[in-house]
Amino acid sequence: MDQKTEENLSTLCEEAKKLGATDAKAIKASDIIVDPRVNLKCRVPICGFYGNSFMCPPYVMSASEFQEIVSKYSYAVIIEDVKSFKDDVTQKKDDFAEVFKDKSYQKSLLLAAKEFGEIINKIESKCFGLGYRFSAGFGAGTCGLCEECAVKTPGETCRHPFKARPSMEAVGIDVFSTAERAGFKADTPTMDKVTIYGIVLVN
Repeated sequence: MDQKTEENLSTLCEEAKKLGATDAKAIKASDIIVDPRVNLKCRVPICGFYGNSFMCPPYVMSASEFQEIVSKYSYAVIIEDVKSFKDDVTQKKDDFAEVFKDKSYQKSLLLAAKEFGEIINKIESKCFGLGYRFSAGFGAGTCGLCEECAVKTPGETCRHPFKARPSMEAVGIDVFSTAERAGFKADTPTMDKVTIYGIVLVN
């Protein structure tokens, strides 16, 4: 890595933290772990967002397609954000499976993903400003920009094409393994906290 690239990657990581992310690290693109079994988990058991969002399978590229694309990149910035949920849902229930299914908790997750997506978009934009014209960002969870995705309306396209981004897992990235390879602890969600990750390909 030349000095200019190192400085630019450091700048991107610091910018992500200034925008509110908990942490950010630069990694080699070859350290991104892509596994088709991640896509399998969208369907077995089937996720409620499968087929219901332009940013989720089957409307996004497959793991094999993404693997070919990521091989063209040299570096990436992986961004971590820890969100705490302190509400009646987590206080009244002691079974995480029940908490996770609760509409209030799901709403909190969608809001967290939406806010996190703004950070991803800004870092992607910063990449363009640094001359990385093929940069592309991927967020966390399903897209929460609309209450109901336009995919439900025949003939309609995404209402927010410059903001909406697929999640890492939607394109087959093994989020936990990739985060751990980058040096993050990658905790699973708990009753009152979730750690989410996004990534921006830099090239």
